[in-house]
Amino acid sequence: MDSWYYTQPGTKKRIPLVDDNGNRIRGEANKEAAQLALARVKLSRAMEMGQAPETDGPWLVARVCSLYLQHCEKALASGTGSESHRNSASTYLNDFCEYCGALPVSELRKGHLKTWIERHPGCRSPATHRHVISVVTAAFNYAETMYGVANPIKGYKKPKAKPRLHSLSPEDEAAIYANTDEAFGNFILAAIHTGLRPFSELARLTADDVLETERGMMWRVYATKTKRTRKIPVFPKVATLTRKLMKTAPRASNIPLFRKRAIHFALVATISCGLPVSCVLADPCRRPSGCKPLDRRSRFAPGDGRTASQERGIAVG
Repeated sequence: MDSWYYTQPGTKKRIPLVDDNGNRIRGEANKEAAQLALARVKLSRAMEMGQAPETDGPWLVARVCSLYLQHCEKALASGTGSESHRNSASTYLNDFCEYCGALPVSELRKGHLKTWIERHPGCRSPATHRHVISVVTAAFNYAETMYGVANPIKGYKKPKAKPRLHSLSPEDEAAIYANTDEAFGNFILAAIHTGLRPFSELARLTADDVLETERGMMWRVYATKTKRTRKIPVFPKVATLTRKLMKTAPRASNIPLFRKRAIHFALVATISCGLPVSCVLADPCRRPSGCKPLDRRSRFAPGDGRTASQERGIAVG
């Protein structure tokens, strides 16, 4: 066999099937690639004619993805799902449907998913691979649970997680404290030894969030990301620092414990502008070209008497 062809409905004209790069698919060994190309043609024709994927015929990949996205929308509306998951599921499942949406679920193989991920321009790191596999697998698990559709990619193995970790050595930590003021050093010490998010958690901490227990000090932390409050124990060194800061920001004052302008200034320059800590410590006024002045993020820890408008007026350079 030289090439693979398909015939348009109502005609006798044969049209060659092509791959993603526009090259003709040739040879019996490329039967799977030809099936995928034909599935893309069918899906493209249905979209051009304004038709939705079939619902009464065989289950198509596009139908499975569509039902799962509807489920994500309902979960988001009811508060049981997250917007970030809905958005990522929409992005990756729509891309997956462009690749093999018109393929019957019974013909879908793990090799199809593997090939699509390897060709996807946004899937480079193992972490992204794991996330994409989770999203696609969730869609087919949902169809299997709710409609009894056999999951053809069940058991697809994810790559091993390779977290990108960097730990500060005691020497690095000491160098930071030696090259900054006391307020910023206190903030860095608390951040390193608690692991709290700098803006949404640590910078909002007040004396009312500090709990003294028989087992030691604990902090009550509200996470804006997860909308949950949790209690975390703190090291004796951080507890001693906390008691010191509470003398200038007592309970019921609603004043953040970490509130000096130096903290606000250096952290926003470091995190928002992408500068390493060493650069900020060496030259606090340095910022990349095109970096905008601070705006709403300036409000995270006022506490020094300035108004919100004055806070917004602080620039990095």
